[in-house]
Amino acid sequence: MKRLLLLSTMIVALALSTFTANASTRLHIASYDNAPIVVTINGVDYGPFSNRHKLAGIAPGVHNMRITALYSNPYNAFNTQQVIYNGPVNLPFGYEVHAVINPYNGLDINNMFAMGAQPVHLGGGVVCAYPGNAITGRPVAQPIGHPVHNPVPQVPAVYPMHPNAFADLLSVIRNRPFDSTRRQLAAQAINSNYFTSVQVLQMLQLFSFDSSRLEVAKLAYTSTVDPERYYIVFDAFSFDSSVRNLSNYMASL
Repeated sequence: MKRLLLLSTMIVALALSTFTANASTRLHIASYDNAPIVVTINGVDYGPFSNRHKLAGIAPGVHNMRITALYSNPYNAFNTQQVIYNGPVNLPFGYEVHAVINPYNGLDINNMFAMGAQPVHLGGGVVCAYPGNAITGRPVAQPIGHPVHNPVPQVPAVYPMHPNAFADLLSVIRNRPFDSTRRQLAAQAINSNYFTSVQVLQMLQLFSFDSSRLEVAKLAYTSTVDPERYYIVFDAFSFDSSVRNLSNYMASL
């Protein structure tokens, strides 16, 4: 009886250890300019400063991550530390994630590689594999005995219009004498570019009438890289009615 109990305990422990190994994730991360960085995940520092970090054994799920870069300071003998990313990172179940911090302090996921099939038993004759980012992918249910292989959808990196190109655009719009022509130029640019909320605000400030500002603001809302900050464009309007109109439009999408 004791031998049977010991054998059962060993089997359970082995199964748990296997599950723990399969449930881990890996993260490879660097900055776009190859600057030395330190990675902090959920308040835990992974150092020292290195051009590229390879972290293993992290539990899958969404974590808070801060990336601090080390830059040389030409004005004194001391180096400068700068936080270049502070936000969420989603580490999928059983995946190796390769990521880069882009020039705009955003997180780009370049590649994800499955480390093997790891179905999770949910009960009721169903297994569920978590193949990708919860934002871009959904768990897939399938009968037990058929491991799920669902490739992670890749989301292309989106960057706002380069500051130099945006300055040229503002200059072209500013040189047109009428709002109608300015609206046409702004609409053309919005159809083929992305903007920050600050850039949209600067664009709206070139128009003479709230009606023009409102039309352009609605066009640009879905072409901004930081829609959560779009409230700052409200400063461009002269009337509260325009602010309410834009706010209602944003809420309707």
